Amino acid sequence: MNGAQPGVRIDPTSVIRTIWNNNRDEVLARVAALEDAVAGIVEGRLSPEDRVAAEAQAHKLAGAAGTFGFGRASEAARTLEGILAGTSPIPFDRTLVATDAVVTLRGDLSQDPAPAADATVDHSSKSGPAIPAGQSAAATTAAALLAIAVTGRGRRNQLAAAATDRGFHSVTIGTHSWLPQEGPPPVAALIDLREGDGSLDLIARLAALDPPVPSLALTPSDAPCDRVSAARAGALGFLSAEASADELFSAVQDLLAPPRSPESTALILDHVPAGVSSVRAALEDAGLGVVGLTDPAQFWEVLEEKQPDLVILESGLPGAGGAELCRVLRSDVRWATLPVLLLTADDDAATVAALFNAGADDVMARPFVGTDLAGRVLNRLKRTRALRAAVLAGPDAAALAAGRAARPAAKNDAADYDVDVAVVEDDPLLAELLRHALTTRGYRLRLFTDGQAAAGELTGSPPALRPRVVLLDVDLPVLNGFGVLRQMASTGHLAGTRVIMLTAHSSETEIVNALELGAFDHVAKPFSLPVLMQRVRRALGE
Repeated sequence: MNGAQPGVRIDPTSVIRTIWNNNRDEVLARVAALEDAVAGIVEGRLSPEDRVAAEAQAHKLAGAAGTFGFGRASEAARTLEGILAGTSPIPFDRTLVATDAVVTLRGDLSQDPAPAADATVDHSSKSGPAIPAGQSAAATTAAALLAIAVTGRGRRNQLAAAATDRGFHSVTIGTHSWLPQEGPPPVAALIDLREGDGSLDLIARLAALDPPVPSLALTPSDAPCDRVSAARAGALGFLSAEASADELFSAVQDLLAPPRSPESTALILDHVPAGVSSVRAALEDAGLGVVGLTDPAQFWEVLEEKQPDLVILESGLPGAGGAELCRVLRSDVRWATLPVLLLTADDDAATVAALFNAGADDVMARPFVGTDLAGRVLNRLKRTRALRAAVLAGPDAAALAAGRAARPAAKNDAADYDVDVAVVEDDPLLAELLRHALTTRGYRLRLFTDGQAAAGELTGSPPALRPRVVLLDVDLPVLNGFGVLRQMASTGHLAGTRVIMLTAHSSETEIVNALELGAFDHVAKPFSLPVLMQRVRRALGE
């Protein structure tokens, strides 16, 4: 059967409970492994290898537990993952936190899934410390923390003193170390590439925080270094390791300076002024221009005058409401392709589905994390700009971009594909949930449990398997999801296949990286099953 079966009603709560109970022993085995790891921390016997393995177990539990409705357990697993990350000794206070976390895991995951497992809007978790809401990195430079990871004690001391002279606080760290747990995160980092893989790992860890911490990579003049790998890891600039303090800190100031003029503008319509203010703060911190509006009667006039790049509507507007306004936009040829994001306080499955059906490009629940909203908006704007650029480049480029960013493969072309959805997920619990959800909806399915196997099938010439949509986990064994996506892009196999990335992180950097490689969409774990299925239907053009 090609596509979903109409009229099939599925009780997601019952399905989730059944799959969870069938896999409960495996889940509790993961918990037992984490309990043993925490005991190893307390007793001083946790080996580096066991620590890495325990971190991986915590990472998997964080995504799976939240998806199945165990929100508190998901946060506990995320806490454990952060404590176990890196190689630095774990301080006593963090050991106590880890002990509490495993107790929470054991208690909560021994129960049946809660109805909250069917929540329908992505609630992305932070992967690291964040700057307080409404406070941008650029705005805090005067008392900002700067991380310094350079070779040589004398050079470290010199840069720390120079940082103090310029109004920064500084913290010097090794490339294999991690940041202090207490206090605000750094707003930027200076990292010497002469430390090799340790430098690249630190750059990547800083870039993966939410919000990301930008790094300037210091390159040696007397030896080769891998700038490409550093840029892929997240470095935003390069300077000579022998550069003067003035040169280095001038580059830091440029890195933190807000853009002179926004590249894109969003129009916000919310009849509650506080709602406009919260969205404005999040988007302006991300460098976007914002036009705020509280009177729906002025919407069309302001829309014509400002010509925004994206519209954000509150679904609960008085009168017709945000969904109806979205339908009108979609029926007007001038605004039919204008990106629209709807905000809602009602995150039940029926409401979210109705908002997508009204034409929304994305739906987000209130209250939201500012960086998550900004990431969603930047995601949508980047995709729209790519399509417009392709249109200007010519009809061939436009057709390719449209295939990747605007319209999925037509339903009557489904016979040209071997399966509707390929799932690449190594967690057996989530793989079983996705398998059941997709097959009961009538989709043809193929499941892979490691990235290398998936890439081998998806990137041949011709490929051995041609799916319409790929659900691609990032954290995969052998070859990670970005590696699979990169191979699909380099061999031209994204022109007819849409990729939705599944990841336990939701930082702007990761989203942008996925989009730059050609991903169609991005969903953070723990995810809502109904919302993910809605994203799949949209990718399939249903």
